[in-house]
Amino acid sequence: MLLFALGRYTPFFALTFDYLPGVKSFRRPADATFMIGAFGALLAGYVVHRLCSEDRFRFTTLEWALLAALVVVVGATALGVGLQAGHLNDALRPTVSACLWLAASVGVLWAIGRHGKRFAAVPVLGLALVLTADLSANNGPNDSTALKPEAYDILRPETRNETIALLKRLTVRVPGSPRRDRVELVGLGFDWPNCSMVHGLEHTLGYNPLRLADFSDAIGTRDTIAGPDQRKFTPLFPSYRSRLADMVGLRYIASSVPIGQVDKRLAAGDLKFVAFTKDGYIYENTRAMPRAMFVPGWQSVDFDALKASGIWPDVDPTRTVLIEGEPPTVTPASAEAARAQLRMPTYRNTEVEIEVTTATPGFVVLNDVWHPWWVAEVDGVETEILKANVLFRAVQVPAGTSKVRFSFRPIEGAIAEIREKMAGDE
Repeated sequence: MLLFALGRYTPFFALTFDYLPGVKSFRRPADATFMIGAFGALLAGYVVHRLCSEDRFRFTTLEWALLAALVVVVGATALGVGLQAGHLNDALRPTVSACLWLAASVGVLWAIGRHGKRFAAVPVLGLALVLTADLSANNGPNDSTALKPEAYDILRPETRNETIALLKRLTVRVPGSPRRDRVELVGLGFDWPNCSMVHGLEHTLGYNPLRLADFSDAIGTRDTIAGPDQRKFTPLFPSYRSRLADMVGLRYIASSVPIGQVDKRLAAGDLKFVAFTKDGYIYENTRAMPRAMFVPGWQSVDFDALKASGIWPDVDPTRTVLIEGEPPTVTPASAEAARAQLRMPTYRNTEVEIEVTTATPGFVVLNDVWHPWWVAEVDGVETEILKANVLFRAVQVPAGTSKVRFSFRPIEGAIAEIREKMAGDE
């Protein structure tokens, strides 16, 4: 909690994040604290386990003193930076609260170490009381937590919710098909983005996994989409009737209100009405593109200027891919139609395989978000992943039959980023 207070209320922790690999890709530094909190919880649980189960596992006086000093330094830094930035009031309450809860937790750990072996109830009751009190005070009932169980029915894998059942039927995937349709759930409630993860729906406005800065800036993701008024459009994504909506593969939109109230730029016929359920209205964007495509031509574009203006070049995205600079193998930037056969036999979180057969050289475009820790191979030979169409990935392939493999390698990517940062600081 103390780390979260620093990251949320002061610029100090945000500056520190510049030196942690991968964090710059997030929309805001605070989103990266979810990873820190998760690892911290695992480590804390392991320490408590050892404290309760091992006779000789004890903190020495020096270790307690070092821990206390660390807390004091971190808390004082938070307050000092808050004062300097003119936000002392914002930093004071969460910092003091975090220190008090930490003190309560330390007291329980001390009691466990002192009396836990003789009185088995000490660790059970102590941990239960402090954790329950912490959750009640800091994450108690609100518009998204601690509600009645039936409020979370849509998060059950076996739910019978008609909206979810219909979306799952509409987005069923054919094995090997290059198409993986995305959905958008607008104004249906705070917990609906979570249900998309439970039921395998790929939601454009999902929570933290999609809060990469490039994606967020282009698509318009914000903290939540609980209400229809919270859907914010961008220059690149000014409407559901837009090129980026098609490129990202946004096929189905479920809205709590008629879609014209969300997107006032829509004209009659831009979206196809599919069904009305007790949750709202479902529409189809019939122009949504496949996840993987073969594109024969290319054009060099300044992505920063494109994101600022929102004005796309007058090209057909199924024939011309937009990149910055030139491809590794410079070929004529032709946009002639080309026939190609494309299969996507493997699609997993960290690996995607695409098989393509084409009579002409060109580009395999994967309409997934570009990230520097992905690597690609064409027929087993590592090749450069081009940032394509502002957000996505593309690799060059020759004429004939090729097998393209995208692999996510976070450890190698993080090490390379650290080395690059260290070289830049020298």
